[in-house]
Amino acid sequence: AQARTQARDLEAQVGAERGQLERLDGRLAERPEVGADIALATTLLGQVSDEIDGLERTQAGAVAELARLDARLAAGDAQRRLVGELDARVAGLADRYRDARARKDVAIAAVARAKLAIDAGAGAVEAAADLPYQQAEVARLEALRDQDAELDKRIRTRREAHALASATIREEVAAWTAGYGSARTRVDELTAAMAALVPIPCPKCGTEVSPGREDLAARLGAASNEYRRLEGTEPKEPLFLATEAAQLVRLEDRRRELGHAPATLDAFTRELRRLEALAARADAVADAEASLAEAEAAIAAADAEIASVSADGAAARAAVVEAQATLAELEPFRAQRVAVAAGLERVTGEVGQARGRLRTAQGAEASAKAALEQLDRLALERDQVAAGIASVDADAALLRRLVAAFGVNGIPARIIEGTIPELEAHANELLADLRPGMTVAIRAQRAKKDGSGVVEALDLVVRDAAGERPLALFSGGERMSVSLALAVGLSRLVARRAGTAITSLVIDEPDGLDQDSRRAFGLALRVLAHKGELERVV
Repeated sequence: AQARTQARDLEAQVGAERGQLERLDGRLAERPEVGADIALATTLLGQVSDEIDGLERTQAGAVAELARLDARLAAGDAQRRLVGELDARVAGLADRYRDARARKDVAIAAVARAKLAIDAGAGAVEAAADLPYQQAEVARLEALRDQDAELDKRIRTRREAHALASATIREEVAAWTAGYGSARTRVDELTAAMAALVPIPCPKCGTEVSPGREDLAARLGAASNEYRRLEGTEPKEPLFLATEAAQLVRLEDRRRELGHAPATLDAFTRELRRLEALAARADAVADAEASLAEAEAAIAAADAEIASVSADGAAARAAVVEAQATLAELEPFRAQRVAVAAGLERVTGEVGQARGRLRTAQGAEASAKAALEQLDRLALERDQVAAGIASVDADAALLRRLVAAFGVNGIPARIIEGTIPELEAHANELLADLRPGMTVAIRAQRAKKDGSGVVEALDLVVRDAAGERPLALFSGGERMSVSLALAVGLSRLVARRAGTAITSLVIDEPDGLDQDSRRAFGLALRVLAHKGELERVV
């Protein structure tokens, strides 16, 4: 079985490797085409290299011409820079002129503002003299306002605390009054109930009794105890409430004595703001007088700057006109340079394209050579796979021989054929004691039905005085005897091979035995036990 499994595995492996071999042969068939690709790429490389050489010579000529024109135009660039510098100078002079004009306008406006400030500052000195007194008075009134606010806050806080404590005391007094009145009413009711009890004579002894008197007495005692407990416990107004009320009165007196008047504070505050505004004008008058002198000096300086800038601007504009005339003479060379630069750019582009085609051809050649190298590796791999297939075929052939050797017609059949005579001898020896005249034979071959030969078999044939018959045609006792003889014969055979005797026999519900057959079968078992064949029978 192991050889058959391994042979199948190797055959599957051979099948996979043959498929790989076919794929490798298909790839190797591409070798001629790859050689043609290499030849084509080599030819294309030569053509593109020649084209690049011609384009580079043209490019070098254009570069030389461009350098000559750049040398001619260098002077023009110098003039252009000069024009730029002059333009910048003119622009700077213009900015200086505008800046001087702006400074002069600002100074004129400052003179006008200073004169207005001086005119508007009348009375500012007197206001500055009265300002300290007014500030001190406003500060005093604001301090009174802050003290009044603080006293008001303290008064409200104490009023709320006093009101809360008074409410608590009132609630306690009300609760005590209700409890005390309820206890007094309960005592009166129970006293009246005790007085209303009427004694009743006992029908047996004649003693007068009052039903329920003891219960009423107990209840009256409890109510009286509660009443006495509440007496003298009436809640009193605590001392701190009176103290708190006195402090509250003192705070209210202090607030009235303070005499804070919001209207007075507002009037003094408005007057202070008016004086502050006037005093600010006094500072503005001094500043305006100083700025008036500065503004008049600035107007004079701006006038001088404007005159200087005007003279410099005229000279700069004349120099610009002269430089622009020189630039006009160089314009033809500039147009020629543009054309040469365009031609150089075109040739440079063609060189780049040719270099791109060269790289493409080099890549194609490299790819074709890589493909050829890969085909060489595949050829080596193909030889290795073919050698592996041959080796696996040899291993598979050996395994197939092992499968045949250990198959039904191989070594097991030879072992069985060598064992059958010994087994027949042991069985017939026992059968002679069990069923005299009966013998058993085991045949390892059987004739084919068509008479063309024999096939491997394992048939059981029994003989008796009547001749040879299949075992199924014998009685139940005879079949059991044959089975017992074969079982004991097999045990002897196994014992001889293993070196250990099998001395126990288990029989499960033997059928087909009548009374005589059962006696004969039991006698046969005893005979075997007597001869030492069996030690126990179940």
